[in-house]
Amino acid sequence: MITIQQGDLLNAQGLLLHGCNAQGVMGSGVALSVKQRWPGVFQLYKRFCEVTPSPQRLGCVVFAETGDGVVVANCITQEFFGKDGAKYASYDLIDTCMISVGEYMAEYAIRTVHMPKIGCGLGGLNWRAVQAIVEHRLQNYDVVVYVLDQP
Repeated sequence: MITIQQGDLLNAQGLLLHGCNAQGVMGSGVALSVKQRWPGVFQLYKRFCEVTPSPQRLGCVVFAETGDGVVVANCITQEFFGKDGAKYASYDLIDTCMISVGEYMAEYAIRTVHMPKIGCGLGGLNWRAVQAIVEHRLQNYDVVVYVLDQP
């Protein structure tokens, strides 16, 4: 079940997921906030991008423990990045990432995942379509989707 919650995703505890590009860069959006809060999470993701051939990165999830009760799932949902309003993220890659996240949750007996509207900000995707993917792939889990507080 998906629940929408106002607030800062990075204040959640447990499993957090967000979308990344395949370039080893966390330069904006939620990814930049993750990089600033947990530099080790960024370093692990960056190293993965350095050692994994480009096409093989797409759809992968780099799980990283922060040491403070949080595991960040860096979901590689797009090859490139930009702030021009173009569609960068991919529905198919989000689907692939959600399968991996579901498998991880089953393996570690995790019941809840926290996330933004993945791929729908700078990634350019439609939330209703992404929501359908998330509901399908994570149907046995609680999903908390964070939106920023409104002024």
